[in-house]
Amino acid sequence: QKYRSARDEQASSSAQREELHRDNNNEDNPGELSSCDTTTHVPFVGENSYGFDNKTNCHLSYDGSTSMLSIKEQDTEEHIIHVNSHDTSANFHLSNLKNCTVTLKTICGSLKIKNNENCVIYCGPVSGPVFVEHCTNCTIVAASRQLRIHDSTNVHFIIFVASGPIIEDCSQTYFSRLYIPV
Repeated sequence: QKYRSARDEQASSSAQREELHRDNNNEDNPGELSSCDTTTHVPFVGENSYGFDNKTNCHLSYDGSTSMLSIKEQDTEEHIIHVNSHDTSANFHLSNLKNCTVTLKTICGSLKIKNNENCVIYCGPVSGPVFVEHCTNCTIVAASRQLRIHDSTNVHFIIFVASGPIIEDCSQTYFSRLYIPV
């Protein structure tokens, strides 16, 4: 296993991260999905936010108890990054993922899920909203205060939400109740 601090990752790949950030903020051209190349596509680590972007065929996870972001591609070595934080108000961004399984073992401030295809996302409690946008053939398991879904197709939610979901321009959207023992 490879261990690196977030500071090391930021110093060694800030130009690459800026390029990814520019590409992913272009709504007309979100960038081509790449394979899970952990040398050039590190997780996004910003002030009060974390995330995974432009990954294919990977298992991605964040463990809040150890502050470790993890990337595991099929048949390859696991890549782990220590983020030096136990922030339970952190915001997570999951974008441009294809055929990935994501596990977030922490309390999140908010969760934004955008442009994902054929993914399964497991998330611990979200104290704020979960935003889902432009997703196809995904399963999302979460408990949140609010759920907003836009322009998504064939998404199955196993969810506990404090308020009613907001659903716009979606088709084949399915809901199951997430049972939380008290």
